[in-house]
This record gives sequence, C-alpha cells and structure tokens, in this order.
Amino acid sequence: MLTIESYYHHSQAGRGALATALLRQVVTPELIDAETPLRKIPEKLGIKNIELLKNETTDVKFDLVVKHSQRLVLGEVKMKVYSGCTAGRVEMMRKFKKVSEVLLDNKYENFSSALQQAHVRELFMVGAILYDTTGKLATAESDREWFCYTGLESGFREIADFLKDKDVQFQQHDDVSPYRIQFDITQPPLAVHILIAYGDEAIKALLGDTIGDGIAQFDTVLKQYQFEDLWLAQIIAINERARLQMCASQGTSPINLLIFILQNPDALTAITTFASDRRRETLSGAVSTVKSLTLNKSPQLLQTDLRLPQLFLASLGDSYTIDQYIADIIQLLANKDVRVLLQKSLSDTPLDHSE
Repeated sequence: MLTIESYYHHSQAGRGALATALLRQVVTPELIDAETPLRKIPEKLGIKNIELLKNETTDVKFDLVVKHSQRLVLGEVKMKVYSGCTAGRVEMMRKFKKVSEVLLDNKYENFSSALQQAHVRELFMVGAILYDTTGKLATAESDREWFCYTGLESGFREIADFLKDKDVQFQQHDDVSPYRIQFDITQPPLAVHILIAYGDEAIKALLGDTIGDGIAQFDTVLKQYQFEDLWLAQIIAINERARLQMCASQGTSPINLLIFILQNPDALTAITTFASDRRRETLSGAVSTVKSLTLNKSPQLLQTDLRLPQLFLASLGDSYTIDQYIADIIQLLANKDVRVLLQKSLSDTPLDHSE
C-alpha cells in the first residue's frame, strides 16, 4: 500500500497507466498491448522474423498499442488535461517524431516491412486526453486553459520541420481541433496520421470501430471499479506511512492504525459485519468497536495526523475527525480483496505491534 501511495503521490503517470488498464478491459481487438517498446511491435504483430536494433529511438514505449483490421494505433493516454503538463506533451510528441524517423529511415526498412506483412495500411499515433480538471470530458478549449498546451504546439512544429527536411509531403490541420498531421509512405504503402484527440473522440481514435459507445463504455467500467477509492486509499496510506516513520524516528516497534486493525480479530469481525450489511448504523457500530479496541490497547494510534485530509476538506467548508478517518479505513477494508491482500502482505513480513 505504501508503494502504491508513493507511486501515485509522486507521479501522474500512474493515472495514465490506470486508464490504459481500463481500456484493455473495454475491448478485445486483434491486438491490444500496453507499455510496448517500438522495437517489440513486429513481434506483437506476429512477425517473428523481423527484429529492430535496440537503441534510443526504437526503445520508446507507448501506453497502448491496438491492431484492428488494417489499422495500427500507437497511443499515449493522458487521464487529465494537466497530466504530465508541458514536459509530458513534449515527450509524447517526440515519441511520435521518433516513429516518423523510423518510418522514413532506410536502416529501419524492416519495420515498414513488418507492418506490410501484418497487413497494416494505416498507422495512427494518437495523443489521447480524456478528462478536464473537473472530471468532465476534455476538449481542446479546456486543454488550452492550461499552459501545458504549449507542449503540443512546439511538438507539432518539430515534427513538421522534420518532415520538411525529409522532403515529405504532408497535410497539417492545426487550425481545427484536434491537431493533426498526415503523410503517406509509398513503399510499402502506408498512410500515417499523428493527432491529438479529446474525450469521446480520444477513445474512438484509440480503439476505432471496436469501442461502440465510446467513452460511455469506458465510464461504465470506471464506475464499476469505483476508482474514487484510489484517493481514499492514498489519504489513508499517507497518514499511516507518517505513523510508521514516527515509529522509526523514535526507535519503537512499527505499528499504525491500519496494522492494528488487520491484526485484531475483533476489529476485523466488526468490519466484515459492516461489509455484509452496509448501512450507516452498522458503520457507526464498527467505528465504535474499532475505536474502543484501539483506546484499550494502543491509544496513541488515535493521535494520527490528519492534516492532509483536513486541509483538503477545509477548502470545501467541511471538517475531518478521527471517527471519520476510522470509518474511511473500515470502508476500505470492507473490500475483501483489499483486506486479503494487506493481510497477506503483513504475513509475508510480520510486524511486532507490541509497545
């Protein structure tokens, strides 16, 4: 859990990885793969006799690779308009430029040959931006409100300049949304599209005809998994991590409220009771049980620092108490998969919670 907290706390990339994992569950085209290096694409397409040399150009990875009919998509997924911001946009566009270099450089002609053998006639490089800052579908307009957008402008200029230097004829549609560059390779015949797409159009650009209802289907999967719990888990992990760090600095045995609950049979019974009867009354009963057990055995654990959620909720005119924090932990542990995973983690690395 602490590893997950650290990953999400320090890197926006986790959100794009989450989006990619969800997209893989929405559709089943001929090929769908994640975090795929360019040099591995021939192999993924089933072309075993062609290998690209490993170097800085061919080692670039794409969040999503989708093959459907004669269409191959190399996708970069941004969950929010601010994901990765300017640097992330520049990096994304430079990946697309490297693919263009491979397509137009004779020393990589085996890559084009692999695409031909796999019956690929259209190659799409898609920068997919899904949501705005409020959680609504992203648009070019909502993207322009963030200075991150400048990374796209400079990236498209760089690709256009490269194509001009190679004397490649191309069409550029930078006066409309989304940004788009299109050029053709004659031998073997291949139409290449580089574009940025938003919201529903982003899902359709990534998945083509395989998606059906577009982002509505993606949203359905998102809601099934209730990924707002990621925020809840992160808040809990940050606070519980702080408690473990305090134990380390004081030279005491490592213990926090989460570990105490997971190692206390009576607390777990209260949680499973709530899990089987999810009402406000059973949640209140579980909170009272857990709080009483903690007061009797490890009262210092109720002094957990709640400044982070308090600051967040204060901005919304709300408050956050220790009872609410315990209730949040109970609701997280009411998920059997989460509870079993954390218990297994503790059994693999047992902790002495006596003080």
